[in-house]
Amino acid sequence: MIKNIEIETTRKELTHLSGLIFFEDLIKRLNLVNRLAEFLPRHIAKKKLLPKEKFFTGVMAFISGADCIEDLSDLRNEHLFFQMTGGMASSTMRTFLGKFKLKHFEKLQNFLPKVAYELRQKMFSKDKKIIITMDATPHEQYGQYMEGVEWDYKSRWCLSSQNAFDERGFCYGWNLMNGGAHSNTGAVDMIERIFKSIPKDRQRYFRADSAYGSHKIYNSLINLGVHFGICLKENVWSVILKKSEFKMKWTKTRIRFFESSKCQVASTIYAPKDLKGRNFLRVVFIRAKKKVITKEDKRHYRYYAIITDMTSAQMSDEEVIKFYRGRANAENFIKDLKYGMDFKHFPCQSLSKNKAWGFMGVFAYNLMRFSSFLIDPRGCFLKRVRRKMVYLAAEIRKGQRKIKLRFSKNVFKEVKRLKEKLHLNFCSQGCYRSSWDRGYSPPDFAL
Repeated sequence: MIKNIEIETTRKELTHLSGLIFFEDLIKRLNLVNRLAEFLPRHIAKKKLLPKEKFFTGVMAFISGADCIEDLSDLRNEHLFFQMTGGMASSTMRTFLGKFKLKHFEKLQNFLPKVAYELRQKMFSKDKKIIITMDATPHEQYGQYMEGVEWDYKSRWCLSSQNAFDERGFCYGWNLMNGGAHSNTGAVDMIERIFKSIPKDRQRYFRADSAYGSHKIYNSLINLGVHFGICLKENVWSVILKKSEFKMKWTKTRIRFFESSKCQVASTIYAPKDLKGRNFLRVVFIRAKKKVITKEDKRHYRYYAIITDMTSAQMSDEEVIKFYRGRANAENFIKDLKYGMDFKHFPCQSLSKNKAWGFMGVFAYNLMRFSSFLIDPRGCFLKRVRRKMVYLAAEIRKGQRKIKLRFSKNVFKEVKRLKEKLHLNFCSQGCYRSSWDRGYSPPDFAL
């Protein structure tokens, strides 16, 4: 047992963020900084960082674990982070965020699904189908003067965001909204942006909760050729059930629902108003008998209904239920984004500034999600990505216009393995096409 611990100084330059080399390399291979340049506010001053460099600094700050803008001042003192990004004061970042306008956000929203799909293809090129799940989530705030903070339907003082993830966890759509905004606000525009970025030769699917059950969303998905499964509200399915319950053929299923293992499924036809492109849709019901039935109960069963454009030949009733239940996994991705990037709170009083800050975090999230599959074939949460790939201690050595990072033997083996796996996903020609360089080249490794 060590009884006494002493501290002393060393002349060696050390860093605890040497894992940033993975993400700097990944950003270069995607040519992400140059591609983002055209979507950012214009640059006026000559001797300051360019907008693309400021955005890159924000992305790297999120990857490094920054919880707020003020953390940039601390990261400036981290030698490797400073060499990669050029360093940036928190006040400079706030000024930069204030320059974002509506046109910049629209361009970023169009670009986000393209990057997400590109990253997915680099890791899962053999996937034939892609499932997009959309959901809104609150971001509770405590400031009294923050723009956009309102009471939502559950009496939470918050901002709200629209989120869209695929089944692999990549974020294809994100937008920050007023706290009182309806859950499906801007959903149609986001759906069109996302699926226009995904090739039509893929099997494309969409699923969402009852907040997205509207004819506008149905029509948009039908026009795009996207199959969907969306939950129906009780006031909608109860009318359908009243007309068709005794005509429907109920069959037993092994699916466990309503905490019951004795459920039944059935389906019927429904023709919503203002539906275009086809005459009707299919509604799949699952029900379970109530454990306690009172005199006030009109029904002896509990019901759940999902509307879909798919026929029984394409997907059986049970398969539709299972398909929709996969929507719950998107809540894990939203939770990872909120806790991993500290999206539970936003740092600015301006809604547009918070939105710009959020987009930096979303691009950083997709890069880290891609990297998580290098650690585990199933992927992992951001906390583990930082522990395994970012927070790596190393000694910094300078010389001959280069920076060398010296790792311990065990860490060096893991770094080398991860670098090789990263390179394998970008082995095709034209992937490493970045001409952006701040005078910093990826470091050599040494023992």
